[in-house]
Amino acid sequence: MKPGSAIVNTGSVTGLLGSESLLNYSMTKGGIHAFTRSLATHLVPEGIRVNAVAYFFLASAQCSSYITGEVLPIIGGYSRG
Repeated sequence: MKPGSAIVNTGSVTGLLGSESLLNYSMTKGGIHAFTRSLATHLVPEGIRVNAVAYFFLASAQCSSYITGEVLPIIGGYSRG
């Protein structure tokens, strides 16, 4: 990959919090989160960014029934100015 490239992994809130009924899924997603963090530090010198997204809450009526029409930018402080 070239400098400036990005890797985006798919994580899950279950990987952060665990789940009694989804043991295998929780373990796998937790591993993806750890892999993402480790790979990100490994690829910093190469100029490659590594992140994971875990935004299932937007699809869950329990978590986000009051959210609609929103764009959630993760922009690291960037602003046009």
